[in-house]
Amino acid sequence: MLVAPVPAKPIPKGMFTSQFLARLAVEKYVLGRPLERIVAALLNDGFDVAKGTLVGALKALSELLGPLNTAIRERNSQAAHLHIDETSQKVFEAVADKVGNRWWLWTFLGPDTVVFLIDPTRSTRVVAQGSGKVLI
Repeated sequence: MLVAPVPAKPIPKGMFTSQFLARLAVEKYVLGRPLERIVAALLNDGFDVAKGTLVGALKALSELLGPLNTAIRERNSQAAHLHIDETSQKVFEAVADKVGNRWWLWTFLGPDTVVFLIDPTRSTRVVAQGSGKVLI
């Protein structure tokens, strides 16, 4: 299988290298650090960057990772056996026809993939259809 080389700057006209974006993603999503702490750590390393700049980079990165997200979801849905769990989650976003702030974080654990979905309902339709907003 041939793999295309990763460009030094995967976001066109972006200021960050692929290595920095990988570090940012690990700091935010693997280590769970808030952006304020990431900004403080970068400042300690001598790099002064605004929180909003990092938010923009993360948004652009999520678009780049869209095909990977699709592939993971497809592989997860084809698993012979899944462990599925839902946990209530407070989401403070106004949604038409949604009363209250309780949403449900669904986890679909396969043998080699995990998919997280957030949905306003606890309905079994989420399991049947796999609908929701993806948070991976």
